[in-house]
Amino acid sequence: MEKFLYAVMYVRSVGIFFAFLLSIVGFWTYLCYKKIKKWKDDRKRCTLEVLAEVTDIRLKTPKELHVRGIGPINKPIFKVRYMGREIIIDSASYTSLIEFKPEQEFYLYVNPENFQDFIYGGFHGDVLRRLDIGICVLGWLMFAAAFLLLFLIKK
Repeated sequence: MEKFLYAVMYVRSVGIFFAFLLSIVGFWTYLCYKKIKKWKDDRKRCTLEVLAEVTDIRLKTPKELHVRGIGPINKPIFKVRYMGREIIIDSASYTSLIEFKPEQEFYLYVNPENFQDFIYGGFHGDVLRRLDIGICVLGWLMFAAAFLLLFLIKK
């Protein structure tokens, strides 16, 4: 009888862990799907490729962000010449993945109706997309390792 109770408790705890892990995998998959869908939607919306020059860089220090252990995070201000006009693009987000320098040029894909809506083109855009996909794949590999360990421990 004691072995039976031990087996029931083991199956129950493994089942709870399995359900918990499966729900995390489902949530992770949903987040990855939303991220990839956002990239695709942005690419459909931002169709005009322009060469933009960095005119200014706004920095946020770790103290301003209330975090420790990271370097400054920068926000570029771009200038674009389009159809005889100069347009200033104030980036909506800060990043530490790309190092910006004044007068540096970047290819951007902008929304022709709203130049403030853009995504990075060229090498930098590829790097950012690959990082997002890599993080998703890394997460799935970690979940697969957890499932594998679960079945190895079971034996």
